[in-house]
Amino acid sequence: MEEDLLQLLSPQPRRLRVIENILRGRRSEATLFWAYNYHILGMLGARRQLTRGQWERMIRQWEQRGWVQQADQQAWLTSAGADHLSNWQREHYQSQFGAWAWVTNVDQYSQRLLLALQVISEFKHQHAHYVPVNLNEFEMQRVRQWVQALAKSDLTLIETQITQLVAQLAQHDERLAIVWTYRLIGYHLIGWTERQAAAELAVALPEVRLMIRDTWLFMATGIAQQGGPLAALMSDLINPRPITSSAAKTLQAYQQGLTMEQISQRRYLKLSTVREHLLEVAILMPNQLQMASLIPPAVLAILKQYSDQPAVTWEYDAARFPVETTVAFFYFRLYQIMRCHQEYGDYNGSIA
Repeated sequence: MEEDLLQLLSPQPRRLRVIENILRGRRSEATLFWAYNYHILGMLGARRQLTRGQWERMIRQWEQRGWVQQADQQAWLTSAGADHLSNWQREHYQSQFGAWAWVTNVDQYSQRLLLALQVISEFKHQHAHYVPVNLNEFEMQRVRQWVQALAKSDLTLIETQITQLVAQLAQHDERLAIVWTYRLIGYHLIGWTERQAAAELAVALPEVRLMIRDTWLFMATGIAQQGGPLAALMSDLINPRPITSSAAKTLQAYQQGLTMEQISQRRYLKLSTVREHLLEVAILMPNQLQMASLIPPAVLAILKQYSDQPAVTWEYDAARFPVETTVAFFYFRLYQIMRCHQEYGDYNGSIA
């Protein structure tokens, strides 16, 4: 019944499209804002192949079981649903590495690395029987060229690094090391399917999916930190920071003292795109922004009038602002985001 996804709901109404977008890896400002407030950013990109039909059927099944109610494109847990979820969480695996959800696209990363390790394994045994993989020609060629450039010492280093990471993974949960190792493809190795892994570990299928995702987030982060030939092969699939590369360029320009208008002109971006980038930074890297440089004092004075209620409950009212509607909403959302961070205790800067 996909209880791992039931965890994305709560007794308070949540926007179904936001949850769907997070699961599929979509990163609009609105999606990131609400996902941050729902505390579900760790599931970013967890189900990139999820269709709307599948998601809606899942909600209807939960509703039929009495676990969920929905209205106006929002859903929430009933008391029965909350009890069921609480029991499920006590008895089943919970994600440990969701904080690294931004590091890579797990689907792309795992396919390339699995192919690379398969080729190395077959090469070591002077064998050339490869299990077919679903990769495009660019990916195949990239791995092929990488393997051709490897030295014997590189093979030894790769084996050592992988062994170290698997040992570290086992320290978190031995099942993670087992499931990652037995999913490998290589010389006389076909690799477990998800169902085989669930059967071997005696866990539910949704748990195995969480475990597999966790192992790849851990391995991607670890390989990038180790450096070496594997890190070089996978480097273009690693995000060095939570924000997108384009948002990072906008942030760099902002930190160099450029105004939003100047950034728009120099980067040939719409002003609305620059604002979207800065809101993304505010959500994911709040300590990189200085509020005073972005919000005019007169507007800030109006925004402070919202302060009596939790920031996530604030409603935007264009009539309250003496500036054009689009920029007014940017100021409102930016201030709201920073107040949310303060309320959750993950931002210590001043927004006064």
